[in-house]
Amino acid sequence: MAGLYSRVGHQLRELLVHGRRFSQPGRRLGRVVVFPSDSASGSASDLRAFAIASELRRQGWRSVCVPSQLGLNQRLRIVKAERPDVILIQQSRHPLNRPSYYGGTPCVFDADDADILDPRCTDAVIECCRASASVIAGSRYLAGLFRPYNPNVEVVWTGTYLRPWSRSTPSAQRDPVVAWAHSEPLGYPAEADLVRKVVLRLAERNRFTFYVYGVRDEHQARSDDYLAPIQAAGVPVRVFRPMPYARFARTLNAVAVGLHPVCVSSPFSRGKSFGKLLAYLAADVAIVASNAVDHPLFFRHGDNGMLAGDDVDSWVDCCERLLNDPAGRERIVEAGRVDFLRRLTTTRAAELVGLQLESSIGLRARPS
Repeated sequence: MAGLYSRVGHQLRELLVHGRRFSQPGRRLGRVVVFPSDSASGSASDLRAFAIASELRRQGWRSVCVPSQLGLNQRLRIVKAERPDVILIQQSRHPLNRPSYYGGTPCVFDADDADILDPRCTDAVIECCRASASVIAGSRYLAGLFRPYNPNVEVVWTGTYLRPWSRSTPSAQRDPVVAWAHSEPLGYPAEADLVRKVVLRLAERNRFTFYVYGVRDEHQARSDDYLAPIQAAGVPVRVFRPMPYARFARTLNAVAVGLHPVCVSSPFSRGKSFGKLLAYLAADVAIVASNAVDHPLFFRHGDNGMLAGDDVDSWVDCCERLLNDPAGRERIVEAGRVDFLRRLTTTRAAELVGLQLESSIGLRARPS
């Protein structure tokens, strides 16, 4: 019975795709079919595939986004019916996200993570780079990793469809809450160690509540062990389970300071950019981020955010400044909001993706 339900679900999803195809007006810029790697709320696929496809339609493209659950025959039927000028492949984690399946249609490969450094994924990423007309990278570091396999690489930072909430509590009026909003905090041991040291040192001088996000039920014991020293130091702690993206961002409206460490000692972490920062920005949270990766290209220290060095003291000083100066924190948040709405929205990301798609129409992959 479960297999029957699964087959029916697959057929319904394909019918919905064709329904959206038929409802679209004629093209002004071109036709694109988008293949995301998954469908999780707030994931890279949500922000760099589904949201981009929707925004491309508003910008004049005929754009069809294909659910990741559909099989190869279903994908090929959609491609045959739609006759796209170009295909956007978001990440290589889905086994069917390979340009070789889609014949003569030029593909653009998009990736915002360093899977190329994972031996389990390296071959798939290289295949996608080589077999695509062009590549979109989520950061400068990733662009450098991809260029040996395809010189036609452009950097497009992840944007979000979230917008500041009009009823959000102004930053200057928020309680002293420090958050580490991550989708898998204990999966990044170097960052987790830094955050705990920062919170413990900060607790010697300031009173605040600590929020930690993304703790799954199966990791509860590890989370308890991780948080025990923080609670022993007298810091109230609130733990949040994974939740839908919009709800997650809404909970951040109570946060004064958001931490975003990226420890470049880990090659995989070097591939990170702005994905985890977007909800902070949309929720008017004052941000302390590592002075690393692409962060200095967006943040101006003490103006629209704080950039911290590798040492714990630097992080503590940044946090303390934001906690102890609510009016100054409010000014930083306001400047960050302006830059966020100008540079890190889905609208801006789709404009840049559209340019790369347009330049790739008519191109073919480089020989392997």
